[in-house]
Amino acid sequence: ENEIVEKEFKLLNDDSNIYKLIGPVLVKQEKSEATLNVSKRLEYIRSEMFVSFLLSLYCCGDKLTTRDLTKRVESQIKDLTEKLEKKKLEVVEIQGQYSLSLQKSEAATQ
Repeated sequence: ENEIVEKEFKLLNDDSNIYKLIGPVLVKQEKSEATLNVSKRLEYIRSEMFVSFLLSLYCCGDKLTTRDLTKRVESQIKDLTEKLEKKKLEVVEIQGQYSLSLQKSEAATQ
């Protein structure tokens, strides 16, 4: 279902209306936000499926050890931490650009 939604989003124009069902209410959502939510959901589902696969191998007597699973999880944590730090820097940069833009517009109006 999420993969179908992802494909449908690719067919939409940037100015298309997208609504998210929250309880009994449809709430308008930006395309970029909706696309990001769906891609993150798919990423999560795929990672959970992979972990389930690894656990099934472990349970079936293959040579997959708890150590292997631990290494994988630690690697994921490291990757996510790095992504988080990059996003934090992006936010700080955007905030700086916004602040500079406000200062310029205030100076222009004076």
